[in-house]
Amino acid sequence: MNAALANGMLAHADETDDSHAPSRTHPGCAVVPAALALAERTHASGETFLRAVVLGYDVCARVNLALGADAVAAASRSTHSIGGVFGAGVAAGALLRLGAVQVRHLLSYCAQQASGVASNVRDVEHIEKAFDFGGMPARNGVAAATMVAHGFTGVDDVFSGERNFFEAYAGDPDPAQLADALGCVSRFSRPTSRNGRSVRPRRRRSMRWRI
Repeated sequence: MNAALANGMLAHADETDDSHAPSRTHPGCAVVPAALALAERTHASGETFLRAVVLGYDVCARVNLALGADAVAAASRSTHSIGGVFGAGVAAGALLRLGAVQVRHLLSYCAQQASGVASNVRDVEHIEKAFDFGGMPARNGVAAATMVAHGFTGVDDVFSGERNFFEAYAGDPDPAQLADALGCVSRFSRPTSRNGRSVRPRRRRSMRWRI
């Protein structure tokens, strides 16, 4: 969890990480650090790691699209940390090979940890902002997956029923976004950088992943 926290903050620290405008998320700084932490622990192959990251990106976007990202942002909540914790959680859960029932509980623990106040944009040094965008959701996603892997149980479906996640966080949600064409069509396509251009990897000497 400490590695996910540190790498998540580093990933957003200089504002060059990827973003997804429709869902108002920066998925990479939450999903990738969580996946790295569990990939090392489970000795995952490169393919398994990448599959977990792709899943995390898709779920990260789907949760916010289902909530109504613009409305959540207008309520001064941090869309980046909300979508991010779900993306990080499912990526970590995939690497831990959680079963179907366990994934339901994982999502419930992610919902319980979904938080963040948009005042982070006033952080001129970008330390708290990096925590909200990357470090916190990465750490919380790993925590949720790890707890469930060790036997923690929870609510079977946090997205429906009495006092559910959407009732708590959204005025006019679209829950169908969660599962529509899931596994066939990704809700996350072509990430962009802060300046709006397509993200391309570049060599960076100032930052190193800590695993």
